[in-house]
Amino acid sequence: MMFTMSCVHQTWRILLEKRAWEPRLRTKPHHLPSSPQNLLMANEKQAWSFSLRTPAAASSPCTRCRFLKIMVMVNVNHHLGDRIELKGKVAPDAERFAVSLGQTSLDLALYFNPRFESEGDAGIIVCNLMKGGVWEEEQREPCFPFQKGQDAKMSFCFDGQQLRVTMQEDQELTFPNRLGLETISFFSVEGDIKVTSFEFK
Repeated sequence: MMFTMSCVHQTWRILLEKRAWEPRLRTKPHHLPSSPQNLLMANEKQAWSFSLRTPAAASSPCTRCRFLKIMVMVNVNHHLGDRIELKGKVAPDAERFAVSLGQTSLDLALYFNPRFESEGDAGIIVCNLMKGGVWEEEQREPCFPFQKGQDAKMSFCFDGQQLRVTMQEDQELTFPNRLGLETISFFSVEGDIKVTSFEFK
């Protein structure tokens, strides 16, 4: 099954088996942050795209706000040997972004987190997994092909034993499938990147 999602004029259009769906229902799923703005649901509770505005200091007026863009997809049924191709535009003042793949938001087989300047790190990719809402040991990768304000391209391949991430400039990393998952049901993108398109193949 081919699943394609693209962003046209700030509106998400989802193509599922040659049928087009556009966000049309506002809701607040229980597993998402409690106060999202512009929360959109599409494709019969299969995908959400929203943003959170966070002020620089909670006690002062929002003079410099950052928008945390989040896209969440559930029930994607990504099987062994399948591939996810993701393209986006990194923000000019990017600090970090993250791509998560797993069974649920609390059971992640891979948390892929490029950090431009975040949490004391600069120019490094941090990978981890979450089991039952608890983070495990990080894997830190020095390869860092991403640049602020530039296009980004990533491919995620799941073969059962490991998850393989291919990036631009033919850089690649692997992360073991410690959860032993055979199907990826949860997929999300967050942070300082604007997703322009992705495909499940």
